[in-house]
Amino acid sequence: MRPGATERPARPDVTFKVCLAGDPGVGKTSLVRRFLSNTFDGEYIHTLGTKVSSKHIEIDDPDHPGVPMTVGATVWDIMGDPGFRELLKEAFFNNLGALLLVADGTRFETVYLLTEWYDAVRSVCGEVPTVVLINKSDVAALARVEAAAADVCEPIGCHWLVTSAKTGENVEQAFRLVSQLYVNRARAMKGKIDLSTERPAVYVTGKAF
Repeated sequence: MRPGATERPARPDVTFKVCLAGDPGVGKTSLVRRFLSNTFDGEYIHTLGTKVSSKHIEIDDPDHPGVPMTVGATVWDIMGDPGFRELLKEAFFNNLGALLLVADGTRFETVYLLTEWYDAVRSVCGEVPTVVLINKSDVAALARVEAAAADVCEPIGCHWLVTSAKTGENVEQAFRLVSQLYVNRARAMKGKIDLSTERPAVYVTGKAF
C-alpha cells in the first residue's frame, strides 16, 4: 500500500437493508446516530424523506458456531409522518431485509401505532425479521413500557428491547439482534445468503452506498 493510502474495509459476508420506522419524535435518527458514531444530540431534527447510511456488524455465523461473520447493514432512517406512509411505502420498504420498529416509551400511543407501520411494511414485502424498540428508557416508566410492548409484540411474534439513544442502552444490541435474525432466516429459507450488493433504485433523500 502506498504511503498515505487508507486500507479499504473488508467486503462483508452478507449485505442487507434494515429500516427504522415509527411515528415522528420517537428517536429514530438519534438511534442511528448512536449506532453509527456513538454520539447523541438532544436537538430534535425532523427527517424529510429518508436518510441512508451503512455500517458493518459482526455476528455469529449460524452454520459455524463460535465463528464470527461480517454483515453490511444499509440503514434507512425514514420520515415518521403517517400521511406519507402509504404514498411512499413502496420506495421505503422495497427490498427490505429486516425492520426496527421504534416507539417513544414516554408516549404510549406511539407504541400501539407500531402495528400500522408493521402492516404497511408487510403489504410491500411480506413478513421480515422485526425487532420493536421502546426508546427513551432513560426517562420512560419501564413497567408500563413492558406491558405495552407485550401487547404489540406477542400478536406478531417479534422480539422487543428497551433502548436509549441518550445513554446507548441496547442500541448496538438492537442492530446486532436484527442482523442475526436476518441471517438466521435467510439461511433457513434459502440455504445460503444472497451476497448481491444491488440497492433499490428509489431514494427520496440521502445518498446511495
